[in-house]
Amino acid sequence: MPLITISHRRGSKGQTVSRMVADELNLELYDDRRLKEKALEFGLIGDDLGGLNEKAPGFWEQAFSRKPEIYRDILERVVYPVASEGQGVIVGHGSQVLLREFSCAFHVRVHAGVRSRIQRLQERQGLTQETADRLVRKMDGQREGFFRYAFQVDMESPDLYDLAINTEKMLPDTAATVIAQAARSEEFSACGIHARDTMQRFSLQRRIHASHLESAVDVSTLSVEVPQAGAVHVAGMTATQEDADRLPEVVQSVPGVSALVCDPSVWTYPL
Repeated sequence: MPLITISHRRGSKGQTVSRMVADELNLELYDDRRLKEKALEFGLIGDDLGGLNEKAPGFWEQAFSRKPEIYRDILERVVYPVASEGQGVIVGHGSQVLLREFSCAFHVRVHAGVRSRIQRLQERQGLTQETADRLVRKMDGQREGFFRYAFQVDMESPDLYDLAINTEKMLPDTAATVIAQAARSEEFSACGIHARDTMQRFSLQRRIHASHLESAVDVSTLSVEVPQAGAVHVAGMTATQEDADRLPEVVQSVPGVSALVCDPSVWTYPL
């Protein structure tokens, strides 16, 4: 079975379509709730996000409003391990960008016109048309701004998607059937071992990067490579000898590291 990413704007019925696709293909659904659980499982709630209410709805919205660079770091550290499993339905969270080089992934865009989305939000939430209009446009602007800042891409770019579905012209169950049929095709039905290995190595690289940040090691002048599963090569420069001495312990504490070559030099400042 394939790995599917489904991206959507609020009011386009993307969540509904995603659930139907996951049910039809018997795949795990990685929506807001499930990805939040994964973030907590992985221990990704650091000091910058420590004040978030983990039980309340809107966890990702709260995280997003803090610092976009921290939000992106959390997304990478959650999405990459999920993708390394090679199957599932990931809803939003920049997955179409984070996984655009992952040959296993089938990227879908569920969309609808802004007037239709405003009307749906108005009816579902009992809002006035003016309030729904203002809310939809505000959320659209926030997402577009984040994508430009974090990924340097336009989230509407057709290059990011393999299939686009318009829910103004297609009911959710029809849309889910179309996506499922496409996902069952030979092109997407199997995830190659090489592609999964690449994603696993990428996931390990991100966990090592995160361990450096959590250990207050400056990573701006370090290069971390994972040439094969479990094998890590760290090179570059550190600000102090203390950081250089700590590096091996920090890297080897990351689950999945089985071999390490660590040979950074200490930055020498001119006199």
